Amino acid sequence: MTEAEAETWVVTAAGEALHCQESLVRRGARERLKAVEQRGMKGANPGPAELEAIAGAEPVLFASSNPIASIEPVPELPGACGALAAIVARCGMDGGGLGRASARMGQAGAQVRLVTGEE
Repeated sequence: MTEAEAETWVVTAAGEALHCQESLVRRGARERLKAVEQRGMKGANPGPAELEAIAGAEPVLFASSNPIASIEPVPELPGACGALAAIVARCGMDGGGLGRASARMGQAGAQVRLVTGEE
């Protein structure tokens, strides 16, 4: 996505900030979340070949097991939404990240089609 140091952090309902992987792996995703933060996106740009690859693609498929960490940051990356003409997102879990990301991408003009489960 980017060469920049970008990380996903979550804030639990109790107000504790955790790295996304600590929440998912160490704690087994047991806490309720009240916020998701993408840190390090300020000044980040797409990697050298990403925009060119997206421009030459038909649909772009995000096959993500964790949309909060891998799909939700995309709309915050300058130029990424405009480059995405169509998105097919396939995911087994959501947690709200997929819906929030697709809504922001749609606002930027991308055509978004969400596919979950077996289709």
